Order: sequence, then structure tokens, then C-alpha cells
Amino acid sequence: MAIDFYRVFGETVFQRVIQLMDDGRFEDTTDDVADNEKVIGQLSMFERGLFSYILHERDHIDPLKLVRNIAIHGHPTVEIKVLSQLLWFMIRERLNKTLATVMGIRKGFVIVEISPAPVSVHKVDKMACGKLLNSECVNCAQFDQCVDPKQAHQA
Repeated sequence: MAIDFYRVFGETVFQRVIQLMDDGRFEDTTDDVADNEKVIGQLSMFERGLFSYILHERDHIDPLKLVRNIAIHGHPTVEIKVLSQLLWFMIRERLNKTLATVMGIRKGFVIVEISPAPVSVHKVDKMACGKLLNSECVNCAQFDQCVDPKQAHQA
């Protein structure tokens, strides 16, 4: 049985996105811009509507369906996955960014470019660092003297 993409995406999703835009009822994230993030843009009106729709759908999915879909597909729903990919494609295209650029959306519908957070080996305990990097770092005899444990085991 073929999927009627017009009915699934044309009639329902985009009509709801347009309705959100008309009503000005956008859902925003509560995440603030972090120190290692640089504001590089703002979501367009359509991107705000699409982002709001994605947040709403993600937050109102049946918990059992959510767990099952993440386990099977790695995403809450196929619809949310496709729409998220579409949103990020539009943002990257408009801002002329490649897939190598790590970006996020923060409070106020701002788009940020995320730089890797600086890691101080002396401020992070071995177990936490090992979980963030890899288990080899924790067990490494040179761990305490290592300047950049992330690079040490990549060779």
C-alpha cells in the first residue's frame, strides 16, 4: 500500500504549521545560549511554525509509542524525523552552513553555532571524562599527565 504523501504532509502537517503561523502560537525552547555557542541567525516565520509543530508533536506523543519508536527507528516518529531533517536543511541552506557545522535552536528562536566546550582534564574526574570520551582514557596509565585525552586514543 502506497503512502499518500500529499494527505499525510500536505493536508495535515503544513496546514497545521500555517495555522500556527496565522495564530502566532509558537512553542519555544527554554534553552539559553551557552558560553560555547554563537548566535548566527533567527528562525524565519515558517521555520518557527515548523519548529513549534515538531515540539508539540514530540511532547504529546503517547509514551509507549515514543519508547517503541525510538528503540526501533531512533526517532520519536518518522514524521518528526522527516520534518526535523527538512527544518535543518532549510536552516543550513539559508545560512549557507554545511553538515559539519553543529547548530542548535535556543530560546527566542535564535540559531546558534556550537563550538566544542573546552574540557579541562584537571576539573573533570576520571569516570566522568571516561564516559564522555571513551573507557580507554580512564584506564590509561598516562591519564593524569594527558593534556588532551580525547586525541590520545584516536590514533
